[in-house]
Amino acid sequence: AQERLICVFRETEGASELKLLGNIFDEIHRILVQYLDLLRSNLSVEEFDSFVPDLASLISDFGIQPEVAFWIRRPSVAKKVADIEKTMQDEESAKTPVALVSSRESEETSPSKPEADEMETTEDGEANVTEGEQPSENAMDVDTEKAETANNTDSNAATVPAGSVTTEVPALNPVMQDLQDQVKAVLSPETWGVVGLQFYVTFWQLSLYDVHIPQKSYEDEIDRQKRKVMAISNDRSDISMAGTQRKEREKKQITQLQDRILEENKAHLKAYGQTRTKLQKEKDRWFAGMRGKHDSLNVALLEQCFLPRLLLSPIDAFYCFKMLKFLHTTGTPNFRTVGLLDQLFREQRLTALIFQC
Repeated sequence: AQERLICVFRETEGASELKLLGNIFDEIHRILVQYLDLLRSNLSVEEFDSFVPDLASLISDFGIQPEVAFWIRRPSVAKKVADIEKTMQDEESAKTPVALVSSRESEETSPSKPEADEMETTEDGEANVTEGEQPSENAMDVDTEKAETANNTDSNAATVPAGSVTTEVPALNPVMQDLQDQVKAVLSPETWGVVGLQFYVTFWQLSLYDVHIPQKSYEDEIDRQKRKVMAISNDRSDISMAGTQRKEREKKQITQLQDRILEENKAHLKAYGQTRTKLQKEKDRWFAGMRGKHDSLNVALLEQCFLPRLLLSPIDAFYCFKMLKFLHTTGTPNFRTVGLLDQLFREQRLTALIFQC
């Protein structure tokens, strides 16, 4: 990661050849991607964390760029967040029935009820094989018209429930609080001050898994496995006892794979729903102090969030699109989509961006 940062500044024979420098940078970036994939696929999260420093150390001690440091640490942070949330849910489920009913009633009266209801509808719609194709390609777009109506209402009344939201967010997750403290300690306020510390950390901590469900891919793979089973059943080339037993074993393996895919899809739907609900609760606080400062907010979003991340990989670029669309469709207070696009398509900035890509 350090070499990726400084390779374009090294004095070499081909230093004046921009194409050569670009190829060197791309090659180093590709090696970094492969190396991280190698470590993640062969080490558990705990083992990886024992070898790789935390976010603050990567940035302050090793001089790693913030976007690359978050990229390296993101799976570990996600695992810790999921573990803490699971523990909190287990503790919540261990409460007495009366207390549980009371907590559910309080959640239903909270400002996020319309979005929670939408999320339940979304899960049902996407889990349905016959109706899942359209939502699958626009996972964060589901029930868009309902979301716009409900969230416009929330935005107009954002000042009313602000106190209740503020009381919920600090208890969200200790891991996120620790991450915010690390960012505040190692990065200057110029980096996160305009967009807000909470949005900055949330944006860089989440991954595409949290904001998008490739439902059609799940369905296509299940259909492919079903066709395999049918092909094995229709195969009459070997009708011996050994051939029949072999085909039964193959069909059993494929059926087990189908079950694992379905379970993974259900887990993904659940994680997506939890993330969406959390973002709906937090969005009113992200840019609370930026009323009338839309240009500076849009420039900061582009320079500190969207542009650095979309240049990392195609998946990160798609993630930026999903987050931008979430900000737009949910009516996030003080965020202006057209204003951000105006900043993006300014002549000088667009020229520099095309050159970077």
